[in-house]
Amino acid sequence: MPSVNPSKEVSNANYLWISYFYSYLNEHGRAGFVMAASATDSNGHDRDIRRQLVSTGAVDVMLSVGTNFFYTKSLPCTLWFFDKGKKLDLRDNVLFIDSRNYYTAVDRTLNEWSPWQMKNLNAIVWLHRGETEKYHALVAGYCTALDMAADCTLAAIQEKLTIAKEACWLTDKFGDGEYRDIPGLCKAATLQEIEEKNWSLTPGAYVGVEAQQTDDVDFAERMREIHAELLTLQQQSDALMETISRNWEEMGV
Repeated sequence: MPSVNPSKEVSNANYLWISYFYSYLNEHGRAGFVMAASATDSNGHDRDIRRQLVSTGAVDVMLSVGTNFFYTKSLPCTLWFFDKGKKLDLRDNVLFIDSRNYYTAVDRTLNEWSPWQMKNLNAIVWLHRGETEKYHALVAGYCTALDMAADCTLAAIQEKLTIAKEACWLTDKFGDGEYRDIPGLCKAATLQEIEEKNWSLTPGAYVGVEAQQTDDVDFAERMREIHAELLTLQQQSDALMETISRNWEEMGV
C-alpha cells in the first residue's frame, strides 16, 4: 500500500490507481493509462510498489509526454502500458520512449501528435515486439500517401512535405525494420538496468540525450534519397505481404 501521512491518510493516490489497473488484468490482459510524470520515480512505499510491478515482467512500455497536451493541464505526464501476456523473451525488458520533443504545435498553448506521428510512435513498439510486418505496412502506407497526395495548391504541397518529413523521421532511425535504441528517443532496458537506477521508470533516465548534428543537409537531395528508400521498402513490404497471403492460402484460410 502507498504510504500514509500523519493523519493516517493516503496523501497521493497515484499508486492506488496503478495497482488497481494491474490487479484487474487477467493472464493475457493489457492496460494503458495516463499518470503524473512524478510517479515514475517517487520514493518511499511508491518505489517498493514500483519494484514489485517491474519484477513481475508485466510493465511493457513507458512513454514520456511533453507539456500542453491537455486543454486544462499544461504539465507533462507519462503513459504507462502493462501487458501480462508479454513474450517470454521480452519479460525482462521495459521499452522506454521519450516523446517530449516529438509533437505538432497546434497553437501557443496546445500540442498534439499528428496521425502520422502517432503511427511512428506505435512503430517503435511494433519493432521492439518483433512485429516487423506492421512496420512494413506503415512504410507502404507512406508510399501510397505520397503518391496520392496532390501538389496543385500550397496546402497540398505542405501536406506532402509533412508526410515526407515523418517518413524520413521513421526510416532514418529504423531503416529496413529492425529495432535499435535511439539516443534521446527510445531504449529497451533490462530489469537489471532498472534496478541499477533504483527502480525509476522515467524514460529520460534511460534514453539519454540525442546527439546534436550540424544541419547541412541538402533537402532536395535528401528527398530523392527518401523516395528511393521508400520505394525499396515498399517492394520489400509487397514481397512480405505476398508471402503472408501465400502462407494463409496453404493453410486453407
